[in-house]
Formats: sequence, C-alpha cells, structure tokens
Amino acid sequence: AGSTLSGFSNGGGAADVSGDVDSINAFVKTYKLEIWLNDLNDLAGDIDDLKEMEDADIDDFVDETGMPDSDAKRLREALAAIGAKVTADGGGPGGKTVARRPSNVSESWLHRTVTKILVPTGDQQMSMEHWIDQQRDATGQQWLVKYKADLMDIADGLEDIKEMNDEDLQDLIDQCGMGMNDSRRLRRACKALGANVNVEGDESDRNLGGGGGGAAAAPAAPAAPSGPSETEKLEKWVTDLGFAAHMSAIKGVAGSVSELAEMTDDDFDELVQEAKMKWSQAGKLREALVALGAKLT
Repeated sequence: AGSTLSGFSNGGGAADVSGDVDSINAFVKTYKLEIWLNDLNDLAGDIDDLKEMEDADIDDFVDETGMPDSDAKRLREALAAIGAKVTADGGGPGGKTVARRPSNVSESWLHRTVTKILVPTGDQQMSMEHWIDQQRDATGQQWLVKYKADLMDIADGLEDIKEMNDEDLQDLIDQCGMGMNDSRRLRRACKALGANVNVEGDESDRNLGGGGGGAAAAPAAPAAPSGPSETEKLEKWVTDLGFAAHMSAIKGVAGSVSELAEMTDDDFDELVQEAKMKWSQAGKLREALVALGAKLT
C-alpha cells in the first residue's frame, strides 16, 4: 500500500496518490517536479527503478544536477511516498544535502559543487540556466538554448519566469524572435513551472494588430472548416486529410487550422521530425498547408 506523503502540500492536505504513479511522467506531474523530467529519465529507466533508489543515489543525483534544496527535499519526500528507501531529509545533518565526492571526480562536478557552497541558497541564476538547458524537443534536442542569452538578459531567475502573465511572456517571445513551435513550447514549459499563462497564447490579438476600440474584427486567417470549436475544426481537417495517426503531433504544434496556416518551413520541418512522417506523407501535408496559406517553399 502507498504511504501518505507527509510534509508535502499540494494546495491543501497531502493525499495518498502513490497508487496512481505508474510512470516517471506521472511521478513528476503528481509531485510537481516537471522541470526535472529529463534528468530523472536519465537517472532511471522506469518508475520501478526510481522505487529502488536509496539516499546515496539521490545525494549523487542532487550533486550532479545542482538541484536546489527545496526541490531536493520535495524529490526525497516524493520518492519515499512511492516506496523508495529514501529519507526526506537526505544524508546530511539538519536536512541539508552533504556534497559527496564520487569516485570519478570531473571538473564540471567540482565546479557545480564549489558553486553550491559559495552561492547563497535561493540564488536563481544557476536554476535558470539548468532549466533552459534541460528543455528538449521530441528528438532530444535542446531547443531553448539558442535563446539563452536573451532569456538570461530579460529574466533574473526562475522566479521572474514563474511570475509572468500572458502579456509578459508574449513580450519575451517577441524579443527572442521565436517561431510558432518554440513559442508554444515555451508557453508549455512556463506553465509547467507555475506561471499563470495560456498555453495556446493569444494569436487573435497578434493577428489583428492588438485589437481594441470596439471595432468589428475581420478574420485574420484563411477560412477553416465549420465546427463548434477550433479544436474540432482542426481534428476534422487532419482526419479528412488522412493524417489521424499524426493527430497528437499536429495538435502539439497548432491549436487551430488558422495556426497551421501560419507555419514556416522551420516549423514544418520540426513537425515532420516529431511525427516521424514518411517523405510521401510530408509532401502531402506540405501541399495541404500551402493550400491553407502557409508560407512554405
């Protein structure tokens, strides 16, 4: 039987949810550790591997990733809740993690460990860089690192990202010059971090030059198939095209048919990669998008 997660609050009393955790994805979502998903996947092959972790394993993991004390404590409590032999306070006195010297000491490990000792707890810059570095697309590529300089210049740390609203995030996207795919990825990443933002963005306002004034707004995108909702219109368009098998990948990059019509060549290439389409399928999709008005070569 799963144990109740003591000392772990999720907006109220802690609930015993360990029985519902059957994958690492479910684990990070249940215990609000989404930003560490890639690192945990590297650490363990599946949820059963996580359940076999011990304090020494987690101490090494915390050292290697530079995980902040607050997240490290949350991770240990979560692991204990699913049955791992891990104590909530970790290996050091007073609940603090003791930096343990692994057998193979690398220069990067020394740098991270010394930085953790010298930089005050609560410093956001290290966490910000780590968060940027670990954002990966479906092919495993670090898609956010190309914007690192701009992001680090605009935001002092993760707290700034967490406090962003839709307007702040759209300004950041515009300053970074992000395309549609990357802007949607950033919205999802910020949402997972806790920012109060709309994952879909506000495409209508941008298409209409900001709107306002009470004037009737003319449609900014090509006519879409009829239907009660934008999602159903998109699903119908994809199904009619014969791409139902790729529905998830297509909906992952566009929330409506009008958004598909805004795709660029880079957006299209990323979609084809993520959906693992054959060349013949990619050609058919390209023709359909061009017919919608997408500016593809």
